Amino acid sequence: MELRLVYRMLRKASDWALVTFYSEAYVDTQNSVPKEAPLILTPCHHNELIDVATLAATVPHRRKVSFWAKSTTFAVPVFGSILSSSGAIPVRRNPDKADAGASNAALFAASTAALARNQVIGVFPEGTSYTEPAIVQILSGAAWAALEFVRSQRTNGKTGSVVIIPVGIVYTDKSKFRSRARVQYVKAVMKDVEAQLLNMTINAPDWETLYAARMARDILWGDERAIKLKDWVVVGQTLVKLFSSSSFEDSESSSDLANVKRALTKYFSLLQYSKITHAQLHQLQGHEKHPSPFFAFRFILIALSTLLNPSFLLFIPPLIAHIPAYLFARLGSGLAPPGEEESLKPNSRSFLEVSALD
Repeated sequence: MELRLVYRMLRKASDWALVTFYSEAYVDTQNSVPKEAPLILTPCHHNELIDVATLAATVPHRRKVSFWAKSTTFAVPVFGSILSSSGAIPVRRNPDKADAGASNAALFAASTAALARNQVIGVFPEGTSYTEPAIVQILSGAAWAALEFVRSQRTNGKTGSVVIIPVGIVYTDKSKFRSRARVQYVKAVMKDVEAQLLNMTINAPDWETLYAARMARDILWGDERAIKLKDWVVVGQTLVKLFSSSSFEDSESSSDLANVKRALTKYFSLLQYSKITHAQLHQLQGHEKHPSPFFAFRFILIALSTLLNPSFLLFIPPLIAHIPAYLFARLGSGLAPPGEEESLKPNSRSFLEVSALD
């Protein structure tokens, strides 16, 4: 009998993380996930280990997912033992030509064995977690895994197929505590994975367009929670399309729109550099068109009302309980590539810092 104790413990931790770190999680399965058939999930990957936890906690029927993971991670103390015990499958990135055949054979053999037991394989087709304004690449590993499984079944005189389901994971703010998450499972064949992932997520041609769209959203709706999670992607992508350069034409109105885009990007950069949000600034200023003369007084009043509120005392026990998770996250952040939002090792000043200082 397969040992599932470690995976169940990790899934329980994932459940706990999902309901504590995120204030709301909207999950749309569209009845697309079978209960017992061999299955390959192909989710987008923009939030490191949180994506893994989100999949483990939301997969329908509470099915066990064996994730592909970097082989180098298995060599990390503690992490390696946890990965092996949870059923993760090691993947060698960029192996030498001499080792590529054996490496791929071992990967597909382990995946085929899991699928033959009607299990679920989790494959991130982008290959790695990253922070970009759009999905950058879709690799073919999941398609090859499905092909090798079907080939193995037929070689052994069996008839079988595998279901490939892309999963769109969108966070309203992936690094913010008590933000929200939207997860969508859609049944499809591999050739449609990229198109469906692009359709289920927000993608901009560049960072400036994405920042302008985010800022316009915050100004129009005030509080991002005013937007229902089921409408989050539609709203975001509509604003991205509005500010995309492809929508500009040689006219006075398009010139005005371009100026608005630059102004919104500048405003977004200044807010990020000042570590304040538009909602906070709007609350401090009040609803007047001009800043309130009692700006500082409002700030002090809000701070005191928060600290002296009796409910603030209820925050202290969860804060203490989350310290181990915080320390574990600090350790795990070292696994993220330098320069990523999840990493503690940025390469250089970000675009936001440079724009805010210009």
